[in-house]
Amino acid sequence: MISGNITHWNKEKPAFHAVFSQVIDYIKNNDLASLATGKYPVIEDKLICIIQSYPTIELSESRPESHVQFIDLQYLIEGEEIIGFSTLSPSSRIVEDNAHANDMIYYDMSTQQDVLTLNAHDFCVFFPGDIHRTRGKVNQPVTIKKAVFKIHLSLLG
Repeated sequence: MISGNITHWNKEKPAFHAVFSQVIDYIKNNDLASLATGKYPVIEDKLICIIQSYPTIELSESRPESHVQFIDLQYLIEGEEIIGFSTLSPSSRIVEDNAHANDMIYYDMSTQQDVLTLNAHDFCVFFPGDIHRTRGKVNQPVTIKKAVFKIHLSLLG
């Protein structure tokens, strides 16, 4: 898991693969706040921008998930959100495996998790070995808007 803020991107950019620069350029060059919720293909079937808007909830009510074929770059457009995350381990217990249908695997989150608070313009990257749960409220429930970029592993070469 990696986190950052796009205001620092120019300093951090050399540490990332070029596909992440392509995503950050997409964020900077498009008015994501004005986009309706839905899917926006950037590179057909390989890089997809999903605009989401939802109310935050207690983090414990959110389902922990991971992916097999895609990396998530989650960018918070508006609001604040807590995201729980942990590293996939032998003790991670799968409760629902939809990897072949939609690249989603859900887990029982009985293992330790760390938390990250995202504010507007923050982003985080979850790799296939990262379990994450989103939608967590910070203090009060708020409706957030975010862009989730699904990056197919094949784009990393």
